Amino acid sequence: MIELAWRIAFTVGALLVYRFGTFVPLPGLDPTALAELYRGSPNGIHRLAIFALGILPYVWAAITLQLLTLVSGRLRALKQSGARGRRSIDRMTLVLTVLLAAGQAAGVAVGLESVPGIVAVPPWLFTISTILTLIGGTLFVVWLSEQITIHGLGNGLVLMLLVPIVTALPNRVADVLEAGRQGLLSSDRMTTLVLFVVGLAVFVVLMERARRFIRIDYPERRIGVRTFAAQTVDLPLKLNGAGIIPVLLASGIMSALVALLNFAVGHGASWATAVAVSLRYGRPLHLIVYALLLFGCAILYTALLFDPEEMADRLKKYGGSTATLAPGEATAAYIDRVLSRIMLAGACYLVIVMVIWEMFAARFPAPIPIGAVSLLIAVCATLDLDAEIQAYMWREREA
Repeated sequence: MIELAWRIAFTVGALLVYRFGTFVPLPGLDPTALAELYRGSPNGIHRLAIFALGILPYVWAAITLQLLTLVSGRLRALKQSGARGRRSIDRMTLVLTVLLAAGQAAGVAVGLESVPGIVAVPPWLFTISTILTLIGGTLFVVWLSEQITIHGLGNGLVLMLLVPIVTALPNRVADVLEAGRQGLLSSDRMTTLVLFVVGLAVFVVLMERARRFIRIDYPERRIGVRTFAAQTVDLPLKLNGAGIIPVLLASGIMSALVALLNFAVGHGASWATAVAVSLRYGRPLHLIVYALLLFGCAILYTALLFDPEEMADRLKKYGGSTATLAPGEATAAYIDRVLSRIMLAGACYLVIVMVIWEMFAARFPAPIPIGAVSLLIAVCATLDLDAEIQAYMWREREA
């Protein structure tokens, strides 16, 4: 239990460091003007902090490189070349992270310079310091997430995404309760909201725990001086093997599409006005386009993660076979059929959750305390932590 306690303490400490950084303001800002800008908004101050960009630039860089492996033979070769190739891809991911963070940081600097009185230093100096500070903050958060994954509990990247959700939740719940106290929300509405959030959360937990098992038979084999007895194991395949990435990808594409349409509207494109209005949040066209994007991203990303031929080759290497099929092409075809059905079910599950949530949120008379993406992140992070804690406790009992 000592190792588990150390890992818990390390994880909590790292997350506290990250949380502290969300309250350290960017250099060059006037404190009085900054306080006035966010007066009455206690959750807003971290948006102008050194960790303002968080870990999202790294997430988008990693997703981009993974998608590029579909069209780049060089990247595919690097991915399959072992530890050395993975290190090369990691370096590319960090370089792309810096570029994405620099672009976002420049936008933050320009936006702040347009606010009268908030920048207390020359504009050129503020722009340079903001870009360097936000890039450094993002790289530090990436490093901190890796340390959590190695020395702490759970997936550090997912936990970094979870922190802003958890810290913002109490104030959002308080806002809903205050709306109920003031009579803006009836008791029936409040009950409906609670039942909806809890019911959908339970559904997400059940779907995230769902597994399809493939039975693998290993014959008796000898490796070096050791002899391994024949055994049968179950290979678990998650219903939602892609996790939260398809949701983030679809949401990002949808936001970019809306931004491009708004840009076109601002430059006098009459055709874009009707499309932009139809794509507003909660409109039928918005739901249809978002559902199609989500379905496509889920299928594409899951196919990118799981290669039936690679899995069949790995089984063949260690003498494993499945469903009385010969190792090699027959096994790969069988795994491909199973994975195709799982991908379809997993994509439908994500579409159902996100579309139902958006339909409910568009018709509910007050903001919902937690979004669908946030709910998925919270469930995935909690289940990962629970599984890892259970694994450590089981090893302690066995020892």
